[in-house]
Amino acid sequence: MKLYPAILCALLFMISCGSKLPSDNDLFVQAQEHEGRQEFNEALKKYNLIIEKYPESELRYKAVFMKGLILLENIKDNKRAVEAFDALLSEYPNCDLADDALVLREVAAHDGDIMSTFEDSLKQE
Repeated sequence: MKLYPAILCALLFMISCGSKLPSDNDLFVQAQEHEGRQEFNEALKKYNLIIEKYPESELRYKAVFMKGLILLENIKDNKRAVEAFDALLSEYPNCDLADDALVLREVAAHDGDIMSTFEDSLKQE
């Protein structure tokens, strides 16, 4: 009868070890690897994990940006891309990607072409 608590402890230990979440940095690297293999839905899953599970991470705003970029360029879901860029601009208005996010948001919102929009924005500076 004393064997049951030991088995229970062993099972709980195995479950807790098997479900450990990778670090934010590991998830970011994995997402980039998925992008390199053009596995965009898998990359989105990794970026979403960073966004949801690591709210204080220094990589979070980059994950939000990359999510928007993948949605715009690869998934072709402009509505969700706009939402991602809006989230970035709202939460991180002064980050180094804010200007790019603003331009890409406009591209997504108006179903435009990324290169011509960037060229136009450079002409205005």
